[in-house]
Amino acid sequence: MAQGTLVPWPKFTGFSDAGAILAGGLVDTFAAGTSTPLATYSDVGLTTPNANPVVLDAAGRATIYLSSASYKFVVKTSASVTVYSQDNIAAVPLTAGDNDITGTAGEAFTAGQLAYLSDGSGSLTAGRWYLADADLTYASVTPMIAFAVDAIALAASGTFRLAGRMTGLSGLVAGTNYYVSATAGAVTATQPGNSRFVGQADSTTTMVVAPNPAVVDFSVTDNILATQSFS
Repeated sequence: MAQGTLVPWPKFTGFSDAGAILAGGLVDTFAAGTSTPLATYSDVGLTTPNANPVVLDAAGRATIYLSSASYKFVVKTSASVTVYSQDNIAAVPLTAGDNDITGTAGEAFTAGQLAYLSDGSGSLTAGRWYLADADLTYASVTPMIAFAVDAIALAASGTFRLAGRMTGLSGLVAGTNYYVSATAGAVTATQPGNSRFVGQADSTTTMVVAPNPAVVDFSVTDNILATQSFS
């Protein structure tokens, strides 16, 4: 049976503690758990950033689109008096084939960098995400790798893409397989010694990311399949 959903709040509206409209109010937006500003947008394509703080209109309203990240909002009066603060605000995901999770960064990430989930090897913090690096076995041939969807500050929570399509990349060759690179956080079309397949580019800026786990060397796999016989 088909199921409906509640309509999302089309426009953000700010109110004071007394319930009065915050005409000309301000909304500061930060990466969750930090004081690092994180942009919101006025359009669904995320091409036009809002001012930060977002300035509410005379009715206390504003159009606010969120990127695939976790935010902290600090709502203030027009005189910059804080009304309330709300942390860990995540965008409502669109229906898509992308598999995103929220994780904690063990180091700072820029959007599009490749990460791995640490088991504590290398004296790092287990359960946090670090830059994938083919120079280190534990940072490359690991069960869980993912792309940082947006910039994430050290120790902040953010969105990591485990599978689906990763956009906003550069310098890719369509149809080419990519692997964890010896350059931390990057991918390479040349298989390094610690070979971990990441995905296949479908354009110069996008990649179809292989689901986890995918600790395979396709050239070796192909040879096995070509020579194996069945009875």
